[in-house]
Amino acid sequence: MTKTYAAFPPVCPDFVTEVMSPGDTLGALRKKCHRWMREGARAALRVDSEKGHAALFPPDGEHRHPVPAMAEIPRLGGLTLNLNAAWDEVLQ
Repeated sequence: MTKTYAAFPPVCPDFVTEVMSPGDTLGALRKKCHRWMREGARAALRVDSEKGHAALFPPDGEHRHPVPAMAEIPRLGGLTLNLNAAWDEVLQ
């Protein structure tokens, strides 16, 4: 007997944030960000909140590390990240 499942349309968000958890590695998150970009995301952000590091994966495929505390996300209508409050909380 074969089970059938409801079909879901392929959906990819414009912007993805991957936050590192204790069991993650930077390499694994980098691969996830690259996969999101291949699937159609306009930008992806990899965050290591324990160390206060972030890397931005823009559409050109070349990630930028470190991301400044104030960073404009390309191709997202002027969306600007303000990581100051997050880093202040983490790095206290």
